[in-house]
Amino acid sequence: MKKILSMTLLIFFSTAAYADQSEHELNTTGSCPRCSLSEKKMENANLSGADLSRSMLRKVNLRGADLSRANLSGSDLSGANLTRANLSHADLFGANLTKARIKGANFTGARLAGAIWTDGLPCSLSAAPGVCR
Repeated sequence: MKKILSMTLLIFFSTAAYADQSEHELNTTGSCPRCSLSEKKMENANLSGADLSRSMLRKVNLRGADLSRANLSGSDLSGANLTRANLSHADLFGANLTKARIKGANFTGARLAGAIWTDGLPCSLSAAPGVCR
């Protein structure tokens, strides 16, 4: 039992340290591919042009954030708060937006082909920019 508890605590603190390292990398370089930023509060963040490809962004708060021209391809944004976020011309190819909140979000010119939309259904591979289906 002691070993299981020790392993659980080690995994928890390792994951927390990785998330802090990811946040530091994003703040320092403006990009962080394959980062783990789930459940972070990044409201109104300026992430324009950031490379966040294949990142874990589950339940992240990006309300009002500028993600224009950001690379979010292959990222997991399930449950994320994207209310009033600017995702114009962002690359969301293959991103998971299941249950994401998108009220007032700007997807003008965004690449949504191959993404999983908020309802859990895939966007058409032939979708025009800014359109899912």
